[in-house]
Amino acid sequence: MKYPLIFYIHILVILFLWASPFIFNYKIILTGIALYYLQLLIFKDCILTKKQFRTKHREMTMYTFILEELGIKVNRKMMVILADFVFPWIILAISLILRFVFNYQPLIF
Repeated sequence: MKYPLIFYIHILVILFLWASPFIFNYKIILTGIALYYLQLLIFKDCILTKKQFRTKHREMTMYTFILEELGIKVNRKMMVILADFVFPWIILAISLILRFVFNYQPLIF
């Protein structure tokens, strides 16, 4: 195995989060975003990121790691901003669009 188990768990969690608008009601997604921010407030980082990369400061994201592994140079600070303040709200927006524009009923709730 090229990467440790935590890498694959982290990937599965991220894929699950991006799929969440199709699974959960927007209210649950909003609650998840609040819990994510609570995690950042308490632990100063994503728990999985902290475990995987052993970082002290919020400097690495899984998105950064994947892109850099693919040979794509990214601005790490910008990627942290995207991961923390853009991607969660895009996921919520997708959920809201699915629900209120397309009248999509998520699988759970």
